[in-house]
Amino acid sequence: MPSGGVHSTGYAAYNKLARSDRGNDGVLLAGCWSHSRRKLYELHVAESSKVATETVERMATLWQIEEAVRGQSPDARVAARQQASAAVVAELFALWQKTLPRVSGKSKLAEALRYAISRRAIFERFRPR
Repeated sequence: MPSGGVHSTGYAAYNKLARSDRGNDGVLLAGCWSHSRRKLYELHVAESSKVATETVERMATLWQIEEAVRGQSPDARVAARQQASAAVVAELFALWQKTLPRVSGKSKLAEALRYAISRRAIFERFRPR
């Protein structure tokens, strides 16, 4: 079986690759930030949520970090993600967890926040452990 990481769109079939018993030599899933961004971006464009706008702006920093390390060695990319991206991600989760209890549970914002928060482990995965 292969080992390493798989950048996943959240499609449930990928879960079979990442067996909890580690019987697959440790394949780990890494979440797709673009999927998390999509619903928040729609709220931002509609100007219906300041939290969505703040999220989209902070996520732009993640894309800037990736642009800066594109073409560099895997070790250099991992280091940049751990040094710079990890702090941005921590701030996003803090914002989302602070916001979620204050918005209607049926709102589009709450739906988007729950999606991201429920996938925290895979969104914080910057390399296989």
